[in-house]
Order: sequence, then C-alpha cells, then structure tokens
Amino acid sequence: DVTNTNGEEIYVIVDNRPGPNGGGAGTNPAAVTLTISVTPILQPTISSESTLDSVDVGETILLSALNTPNKSDQFTGSDFSWDFDADGSIETIGPTISQKWENPGNYSVKLSAISADSQSVSSIETVRVIDKSDPLVNIESSDQIVKGFGETLVLSGTFSDNWGIEKIEWHVDGKQVSSNSEFNPDDISTTEYDSTLSFDITSEYLPGDHNISLHVTDMSGRTTSDELKVTFMDVTPPLITNLQSEMEVMEGDLVLFQINALDNESDRIEYSWIFNQGTPEQIEMSGPQIFHEFSTTGPRYVVCIVENEAGLQTTAEILVDVTSIQGNSGDLKMLVFLVIIIILAISISAIAYWRYNIAVGMRISEISKEPQISQSADESEKPVASQESWASGENSDLAFRPPPQYSVQPKEDDDISEILGVESEQTASSDFPLDELLAGLEFDAEVHTEEEREIVRQCSSCSKNFQVTLPVGIEKGVTNCPHCDSEQLVELS
Repeated sequence: DVTNTNGEEIYVIVDNRPGPNGGGAGTNPAAVTLTISVTPILQPTISSESTLDSVDVGETILLSALNTPNKSDQFTGSDFSWDFDADGSIETIGPTISQKWENPGNYSVKLSAISADSQSVSSIETVRVIDKSDPLVNIESSDQIVKGFGETLVLSGTFSDNWGIEKIEWHVDGKQVSSNSEFNPDDISTTEYDSTLSFDITSEYLPGDHNISLHVTDMSGRTTSDELKVTFMDVTPPLITNLQSEMEVMEGDLVLFQINALDNESDRIEYSWIFNQGTPEQIEMSGPQIFHEFSTTGPRYVVCIVENEAGLQTTAEILVDVTSIQGNSGDLKMLVFLVIIIILAISISAIAYWRYNIAVGMRISEISKEPQISQSADESEKPVASQESWASGENSDLAFRPPPQYSVQPKEDDDISEILGVESEQTASSDFPLDELLAGLEFDAEVHTEEEREIVRQCSSCSKNFQVTLPVGIEKGVTNCPHCDSEQLVELS
C-alpha cells in the first residue's frame, strides 16, 4: 500500500502477457518490484485574507507563505524571507508577517525560500494601496448651546485621517465662515488634530436654531463633516433714542406722543402707552405715535413700554406738566404789560436825558460867548458895533451884558419838564451864582428878563442851532457860533 500521498492517486502497471521477450500466459502469479523517485515542488506562494489589489492606506494586512507546497518538508519556517519594496533587501523572515503602507501606490512584495537541499526560489506579488477611508470628525460640545446676539460662540472639533488632511472648513447654516485650505499640522507624527471656531453672533442671523458644521477633506478628496445645533436668541432689550423726558402742554390740547426704538435683532417692536397708571382713570394705547388730550391740570407721568420679539422690554417715563389756558393767558398779558412799561420808561428817560444835554450845552455856550453891554438908557440907543470890535470885546459899550433880573420859563416840551419835576417859574437875584444858574439849566429852562429878547438861529457853517439875547434897542449884531466858532449875523425878524 502506498500511503501519505495526501489524497493523490498513484498508478502502477504490471504486464505478464506473452511476448517476444518471454513471459507467460498470464495465468500464473507474478511478483513485481516498484521503485518511485519523487522530486519536491519548490514554489513559494504568497497568500492573504485581504484583497491585495485594493489595500487601504495605513491598513495592516497579514501576508503568509503557508500555502507554499511542502509535502516533502522541503521548507522550514526559517527558510522564508520577505522584501516589501523589491529593493533586494530583506525586511523580515518567517512564514507569516504583518505589513501596512502609509501612502497610496503599487508595491511589489517578494517572497524568497531556500529548500532543504539548498535550492533558492522566490515569487513576487503586487499590492495596490489606495485611500478607502473617510476622515473622522467630531465637534466637542454640550447637548444644548444657547448664545445671545452680540456674544461670541467658541467651538472645538477634532479630526483624523488615515493618509492626510487637505483642508478644514466651518459652516454656519451651510455658509462657510472659517477655512484652512492648506492644513499643515505642527506635529505630523500624531494621527488626531483639532480646530477651534470663534464666531461673533450678529443681527445678520435670525433668532432660533442654526446648524454649525465642521467639514474635513483628506488628500484623496474624501470629505466628512459633523454638525450640531446652536440656538441664537435676543438677550438685549430695545434701545430708545431721542426721548423727550419732560414736556409742557396746555389743558384741552391734543398732544402727540412718539418714541423711536432700535433693535437690530427684532423685525417687530411693540409700543404700549399708559396714562394715569395705577388709577381708576388708567388709559392704555398702542403704537409708536399716539394722540392724547389732558382734561385736568398738574403734573402727569406717561409710561411707554417698548417690547421686542424676544419679549424683552424697555420702559420710558415722560413727565407732562399740564397748565391751564386762563392762567397762561393772564400771565402772558401781565408779561406784555410789563414789557411795554419798561420800554416806555426807557424811551422817556432817553429823550429827557438827550434834551437835557442839548439845553445845558447851548446855555453854557451862550454864556461863554455872550458880549457885555451897558444897562444905561443912553447906551441902549447906540448903533451896533462892528464885527471886529464885538468879537474882540474892545467896545465895552456895545457888548452884551446879563440883566439884573432873570426869570425861568418852560420851553415847548412841557411834558419833559413835568417828568423832571421842573417848576414853571423861578426867580434869581442879580448876583445869581453860576452854579445856581447851571442848576437851573438842568431843568431845561430858559433864562431871560423883560427887557431882553432871545433869538435862536441856525449856524450857516455847521447847521447847528444856537441862542443869543439882544438887549432892547438893538435890532442886530454879530456873534460867534458856540459850536464851530464861526461869525454869525443875528437880528430880529
């Protein structure tokens, strides 16, 4: 019997037929000796449970030489050697090994074996390595995130890939808000990376739930994302602008009340007005502009409540002083009356002061320029002196001389004299002092005697009026203008 053939059939042929070389008839038993010589098969075989034409980058696979024919024990375990890059160098020895590749590509694996009779044989298999895995992405967060407008949202995410990361992107509601298109990690030896999003929540977004997602794309173009929901809410009440906190109105008038409020996070703002709050006469109205009529006088507080879509409120108070129509009318009349009295008093004072200054100036000029004349009856009949003698005062007989008696008479402006309190007539002695004379001039009066005649003339040079007194018997004369000192002829009309 032939054994240990591993199920393979062995055929033995015995021929005892007669023939030219002798033999028998085939009827008698015959004995045969069979000698078999077996040459072992030398064929190293590479096998694996993984598909060698599609191995993932970074995937560890098991390569085996156990399927190599070895019925004659022509190979032992230490007779197998492996070369993973076909460079002629042996990387490891043994019937089975574990191997992975960090980058895609086609790699040649060479298995070499030396048989028991020192024969060396080898075989080569090609392993195709490709990126078959998507990146792994995870956003670290709590179960529920609520953020208010004006605040900053900070999120962290971790990610990894079997080969390499090309770019990372953060999206809010599908719109990219942050990106790193050329991802270069600081430590290339690690397999897990992280990214942080810092995002300011503005009024560009509406209140409610929003999707925040992290997208990671590897170097093979494979993309994975993770997302979560974040609730945006309005945490600030409306802002009231241009508020008139105090106002004064008339009783019975229809008054306009209006308030402007801003809230970038709300499309709708409600206005509620309260009059006579907390009293049985409380009135409530709504709208940004309202009209109201006050039927009683006194201070009143008007309350306006401004509310946005999130239910946040801002309250404004306006102090309204309601005054009576009659009271205001009487006050106005009294004010007008006082103003008129003050204007009249100022005007009268100004006129009196002006006329007083003119009178004083003219009288002083008259006294300083008046020539002295004799009071005798004979001298009064003498003719008028020449211009030179009168001006120089050489002819004393013809010079004007003040009379011994003076009387004070009011001029045409009697009302001013009455205001100033001037008496209608005053008398003075012949030795009336100059101070007393000037004091009399303060009352805007004119001094004269019965025998003297006063003449008011307009200067032909300066056009200003001046006054002189001609004694009785003298019809004309020459004098100097007290204003410009030019010679002027004066005579009775």
